[in-house]
Amino acid sequence: MSFVTSYHVIAIAAVGIFPVMFNRAEAAPQFYRDYHSGIAAAETNGKPVVIVFSAAWCGPCQQMKQNVYPSGPVTPYHDNFVWVYLDVDVPSNAPIVKQHRVGKIPHIALTNSKGQTIETLKGAVTAAEFATLLETTRRKARGAPVTKSGGSNRKVTPHAKSSQRFKPR
Repeated sequence: MSFVTSYHVIAIAAVGIFPVMFNRAEAAPQFYRDYHSGIAAAETNGKPVVIVFSAAWCGPCQQMKQNVYPSGPVTPYHDNFVWVYLDVDVPSNAPIVKQHRVGKIPHIALTNSKGQTIETLKGAVTAAEFATLLETTRRKARGAPVTKSGGSNRKVTPHAKSSQRFKPR
């Protein structure tokens, strides 16, 4: 294979790979990094809130950030919620971490637009399980009845080794 031919193969492969990489990043929800700003936006828009408590060192947290939040089953819910991403190691987040009784991460609090907890998830789950939890939360936040098919009676059970303990400051 000549240099020109090899170069063309590499260029074609790169063109095929890069759009997939960039599209995945574009599919992630827009996260507020400040709790109070997120709650203010939720109150203004009347949307429920997804509060993700996480850390850079938490493997299950990073897996959800990369594979669950931007996934096909979850993407349709991005605009139905205000998304807040809080690092448990940031000292200014400590009061909110304590308020939500975060002991293991990932810890996801799903609240109404006023910040009142509707559902709580402790540990990592699949994209399909998370989408079901989002649908249940969305219905509860609107005051709509939730049926078994909507997931209200379904317990979301995190996978083994799906969370990490941390010591609050």
